[in-house]
Amino acid sequence: MLCPRHCALPEPPSASGRTWIRSGVDGFPARALGGRFEGHNRRVENGVPREWIRPCDVVAYDPARLFAYTVGDRFEATPATRWSYLITSANEGCLVRQEFAHLPDGLSGLRLRAEELDDAEVIIAVRREEIRAGTTLTLERMRIVLAD
Repeated sequence: MLCPRHCALPEPPSASGRTWIRSGVDGFPARALGGRFEGHNRRVENGVPREWIRPCDVVAYDPARLFAYTVGDRFEATPATRWSYLITSANEGCLVRQEFAHLPDGLSGLRLRAEELDDAEVIIAVRREEIRAGTTLTLERMRIVLAD
């Protein structure tokens, strides 16, 4: 996804905000390695709005090139997923690649639902498309705002 030269970092599709609660290591800003924030999420499922907060820890930070964080599960805040944003220069600006992974020890809501059903591939395919659509929308909004 192409975005303008001075692009900020996108958020996952269900993200509705964040509250920084711990600074990074060695006095770096909160968004730096070791920073912690509460990820505020909101989405509508079957016409019913859901909101939740999860603890998130910054696990990689290289300004203008990489930002990655883990999201804790709803039980003991064990890292359940990892969101990474890799940024590379391009002629018209930069290219942002989002990576998403479930981590082996965390229990995300999606993983719990998928384990309960015989057809987990359907749930995963739907969620993959939601992530793709949400990320595309976030990056397009960023492009519009940053192009002004």
